[in-house]
Amino acid sequence: KLIGVDCVDDVKNLTNKGVFCTKDASRSSIKLKEGQFFYFDIIGLCVDEDGIVLGVVENIDRVATTDYFYVKTHKDLSHIAKTFLIPYSSNYVKHVDIKGGVIHTKNAYDILTNS
Repeated sequence: KLIGVDCVDDVKNLTNKGVFCTKDASRSSIKLKEGQFFYFDIIGLCVDEDGIVLGVVENIDRVATTDYFYVKTHKDLSHIAKTFLIPYSSNYVKHVDIKGGVIHTKNAYDILTNS
């Protein structure tokens, strides 16, 4: 329910429209569970595997029920692939450190080398 929108006909005018709020408003009004993050907090994080910087998260795509980090490969590894996807699952993501600005991964280097 939206404040000031009380009629179904008024809601029809909003079909296919975007609804936006500030990052601060999102943080204060939405309570995330353990292991959940806002997309805007993940985008821009460095992806690291055992001390090797794989790249930076440029975007997040959802396919079915899985989120995928769209990673721009670090320049030192860009000869392998310019970009690659990492599924947000425990098979690939060990720890997300928002404050430290890094996502620690496992098996993601294998995805990169096979991309």
